[in-house]
Amino acid sequence: MEGRYKPYEDHLGNYGEVAEVVVADWLARIGHSVRLKQDKFGPDITCEMGGWEFTVEVERCMEKRWKNGAEPFPFSTLSVIERRLKYFRTGVNMVVSADMAAGFVIKRSVAKDAHKRHGMESLFGELRLMVPVESCLLVDLTSSEPVDIGMSESELFVNENA
Repeated sequence: MEGRYKPYEDHLGNYGEVAEVVVADWLARIGHSVRLKQDKFGPDITCEMGGWEFTVEVERCMEKRWKNGAEPFPFSTLSVIERRLKYFRTGVNMVVSADMAAGFVIKRSVAKDAHKRHGMESLFGELRLMVPVESCLLVDLTSSEPVDIGMSESELFVNENA
């Protein structure tokens, strides 16, 4: 990885960990077998459903204006930090609203398309992939209704570079 990275901010770690638990609970409610991260540097969540195992990397939106999915997301893109792109090899990334009631699922195919069209952008001192919001799946994290988050063999190319 070639970008510059800002130092880890410990007080934000708990903020993200709460979102991981909320997403894991939602995934379990909609029918996935869920396991929270096993180590500090691994994927946040590992899931299995229908014979496919995949990972979910969770990012909690710091933007206080976006809450419960009722408010429109205030930007046209979501950003994925360069160091988190590796998780697209085995799963999806999610950006969760400040109040953790809604989230966007960013699939691998969507990230690859965004990278092909737009490349990486430097933002807040780090390289980021900018993904158009309209390409992502908005999900209600308070619901128990099954949602197809698009994980299938065609999305999982474990041996191919993301």
